[in-house]
Amino acid sequence: MATLQKTESSVFELVEQLRWVKALPLKQKTFAIYSIFLGMDWEVFLNSSAFKDDPEYKYISIIRLPCLSLLLLEWERGCRVHRHLDAAGNQIPAYIFGLKGRSMHSVFCIESQQGNDVYLSEHRNKILHPGELDYVLTTEAHYISPLESFTSIHLYFGSIVPNPNLNYKLL
Repeated sequence: MATLQKTESSVFELVEQLRWVKALPLKQKTFAIYSIFLGMDWEVFLNSSAFKDDPEYKYISIIRLPCLSLLLLEWERGCRVHRHLDAAGNQIPAYIFGLKGRSMHSVFCIESQQGNDVYLSEHRNKILHPGELDYVLTTEAHYISPLESFTSIHLYFGSIVPNPNLNYKLL
């Protein structure tokens, strides 16, 4: 019982800490998220019953609240290029924090969109290690390609919805 209370308490504390971060400017927000994530006891947190398996995606567990979404992803293989949209169709930023393993994180600038075709230019690549944070802005798309089995936490301020109908093309 004490372990369950500690676990649920850590989820509540994390959500409360992240609520105030949303309004900060990008540089301060990124540093604050990184500091909060570094201070987490992830072994306790990941055992939380707050994480629910996502029925749509096999490797995703999620905490979905009106103010934010936290995804726990276990990667064996990469994903396709994508961006993150909320229910209203607005693009929202994402923050990715490595927990276990290593992954290449590739982020592209969105140059334009014509119908379902989204045109991208290469922007940056980063190898994510455990304890490192990277982000995707509202003007960017990205993909993750594990270099080995990779576990990460993804943070979104808002609720995300998939949009599989878009075609991403590199200029």
